[in-house]
Amino acid sequence: MFAECKWRSAPLGRGVVEDLFEKSKLVDWRMENRREYFAVFSKSGFGKPCLEYCEEHGVLMFDANQIAGNRSE
Repeated sequence: MFAECKWRSAPLGRGVVEDLFEKSKLVDWRMENRREYFAVFSKSGFGKPCLEYCEEHGVLMFDANQIAGNRSE
């Protein structure tokens, strides 16, 4: 699992997730047959481009409310 956590006042942008995919290529472990999972954690939620990118690429997303168990859904 590759994950990124940002504790900022602004919603997470798509670039953070794109950078995470690039960083995962630097981990030289079982490159030929590993399963990769991605997750992002954000204090202030996610911008629309980030949401769309994560949904398209199967990235798990968690905001501060979900982490604290205050989900309003």
